[in-house]
Amino acid sequence: TLTSGVAERFVRGGLPRERIEIKPNFLMNIPEICENKKNYAVYVGRLSVEKGVRTLIKAWEGVEGLPLKVLGDGDLKGELQRKCKKNKSNVEFLGFCSKEKVMELVGEAKFVIIPSECYEGFPMAVLEAFACGTPVVVSRIGSLDETVLEGVTGVKFEPGNSSDLINVINGLKMDSSLLKSMGCKARDVFEKKYTAENNYEMLTRIYRKAIRDHSSSK
Repeated sequence: TLTSGVAERFVRGGLPRERIEIKPNFLMNIPEICENKKNYAVYVGRLSVEKGVRTLIKAWEGVEGLPLKVLGDGDLKGELQRKCKKNKSNVEFLGFCSKEKVMELVGEAKFVIIPSECYEGFPMAVLEAFACGTPVVVSRIGSLDETVLEGVTGVKFEPGNSSDLINVINGLKMDSSLLKSMGCKARDVFEKKYTAENNYEMLTRIYRKAIRDHSSSK
């Protein structure tokens, strides 16, 4: 499984804990850190209900002086665009972007927002932000709550609560010292836990354990 939280859900479902191993996602290529962050936040992902994008767009009606760049496509795109146009929200929809463009925009952002209202496995958006030295704002649910350290690599808000998200963003956007500190720590966590090299070692240990367990059961 990708996180300990997911492992525990499997255990509650009846699977034996000793048969479950935890191995998170990883990134193959490590990007350069952008030292000069720009004045915008970014969302990367599918534009669908479970991703919390309605909550995100509603929250942006209460955010001033900070543009939001939305990267991705989905069923709600038209609805969200119309709402932003009607409310004159400072939101730019960039649609589907190449991996290179995503990493560029994530690397230059003040922070990445992941407002999911469903249980994620281990969103790549978290790893991409951490790798770029960009802090994250995430909903306090599932693997997001587990993998993001409050005030260390990012900040959290109540899932589906646009008012809470507004308060978090407005408090964070002007705190350049905290943003820089969290960005540095996010990159540090990435290098220690989520590189391809580290992941390969984890996978090798899991295979070796499986082989030992299989051999001892004969």
